Amino acid sequence: MNESSSKTAPPPKISVVICTSGVRSTLERTMLSLMEQTLPMEDYELVLVVNAPEESTCLEVKNSLSHLDAESKSRLRYVHEPQPGLSLARNAGIHASEGTYIAFIDDDGLAEPEWLEQIVQRFDANDKIASVGGNIFPVFEETPPSWVTPQLYPYFSCFIFSKEETFLEPGRYFFGTNMAFRKDVLLASGGFDARLGRKGNSLLSNEEWTVFHYIDQQNLLKLSSPQVNVHHIIPPSRLSADSSFADCGGRSLGHRFQLQLDRRDNGGSSRTP
Repeated sequence: MNESSSKTAPPPKISVVICTSGVRSTLERTMLSLMEQTLPMEDYELVLVVNAPEESTCLEVKNSLSHLDAESKSRLRYVHEPQPGLSLARNAGIHASEGTYIAFIDDDGLAEPEWLEQIVQRFDANDKIASVGGNIFPVFEETPPSWVTPQLYPYFSCFIFSKEETFLEPGRYFFGTNMAFRKDVLLASGGFDARLGRKGNSLLSNEEWTVFHYIDQQNLLKLSSPQVNVHHIIPPSRLSADSSFADCGGRSLGHRFQLQLDRRDNGGSSRTP
């Protein structure tokens, strides 16, 4: 299922890819944050990738958002990716997107109103910039336990990159719920590594690494801006010790796999992000 409700509109400047496994309580909040952007509606599109075996799940997601206004729906397209895996879903979103730039946000992320406008401005200003990203702030749905300190926020996919605009050095990269790329760079890199990324009960992470590794190899730029911000909803279920340890394990395994690929590509040497 891959449909567009507007086939005559001019191509957008930027596409936003949102991947979901089905109807989630946070998805509507995510979509509303994207439909309230300061960037003119005609300059962007929303590509919602439903990553589920059954096409009926895609229809359920579509029905859950059926109350959105007509103008918002005109830039919302649905893509069904039946094979499970976050990387596969993101890659499906890349190929379905029509924008020159592609931004990614999770189905539990809340974009600040100027998010897309700030991203587009930075890409337009410098052709050497291959990726733009920024800070991810946690939004806890209930007060977190005392052991959840800011040092652990990265395990909730939250991170403060910088208070000033800066370029990331080689080996560093953005988190998946707040990153944007030139589409031609994504295609040239081969997209996200399907061997990594969350898939069913597997919490393997670091699937973004192969794209950023390509960017580093091409001596292109990764711009971090404090004006490009997303807020990440953290449900109570993520605040249990078991859930957090599982998430840490997935990131650790993903990191080890990433280093093995790096050693292979660099003749035995590796870098640590």
